[in-house]
Amino acid sequence: MQYSESIIYSKHKFALLCVIQFLLSQAHRLQALELLGKFLDLGSWAVSLSLSVGIFPYVLKLLGSKLKELQPILVFIWAKILAVDPVRGRNIA
Repeated sequence: MQYSESIIYSKHKFALLCVIQFLLSQAHRLQALELLGKFLDLGSWAVSLSLSVGIFPYVLKLLGSKLKELQPILVFIWAKILAVDPVRGRNIA
C-alpha cells in the first residue's frame, strides 16, 4: 500500500467510526445506515474496511429491529456484507 492510499484508508476508517457513533443514536440511525450503504456500494474494499473497523456487530443487532423504515437499507447492507464475506451469515443462526 502506498502512502497516499494509507491516508485515504485512514480517513475512511475515521468516517466509519463516526458512522458507528451515529448508529447508536436513534435520531440519526436511518441517515447513518444510508451513508453506510452508499459507502459499501463503492465495492468490496469498502465492505472489508467497514468490517475491519467493527461495523458488523452493530448491523447484526439492528437486523433484529422491528422498525419498518430501517429494513430496506439493512437488507441492502447485509447483502453487501454477505457478498464479500459469506461466513458472516452464519452468525445470525
